[in-house]
Amino acid sequence: MGDTKSWFKEAVEKLPEKYSVTLVFAADTGLRPGEACESISLLSELAEAGRLGEYLNAQFNMLEHFRFPKLFIRGCKNCYISFVPEELLKLVLAIKPKVKANGLRSAIEKAGLKVRIKDLRKLFATTLRENGISEEVIDLLEGRIPQSISLRHYYKPDLLRSIRKKVLEAISWVIEPELKAKA
Repeated sequence: MGDTKSWFKEAVEKLPEKYSVTLVFAADTGLRPGEACESISLLSELAEAGRLGEYLNAQFNMLEHFRFPKLFIRGCKNCYISFVPEELLKLVLAIKPKVKANGLRSAIEKAGLKVRIKDLRKLFATTLRENGISEEVIDLLEGRIPQSISLRHYYKPDLLRSIRKKVLEAISWVIEPELKAKA
């Protein structure tokens, strides 16, 4: 996975800001490329409308995708929650990148890089596992469990606090210093 990290860092460096931020968001959340683009778009729309609290649980810095089932719950490809570092959230809300998954792929190709966006999801899961996060929590974050189990077993404040802390520590490498400076 070191190769994916190198590719990621190079892509973030070479891509225009709106694509870099989208790529960082995808790597940081473990969302599929289309889901990451949808999530950023929804964040921007709700923030502009003063309704960010409908999606962002500020207590946990957690995006509650399950509140928007038409966008994020699709049978076998689901996403329920994602934890987002405050710096990245501020950056996304400041830049409001309007990017589609195909546009991101095209920008990567134009930058002369191989398109490896899907590898970021694998890197996310591997990074969490290497940092001692259980397979069940990784499955929750990557949407591989039924929603009823997600809500019944994991949607508890103390457990979410613990999971959030571990996840944000594990993925802290994702936010590059130059992106932090832009936040």
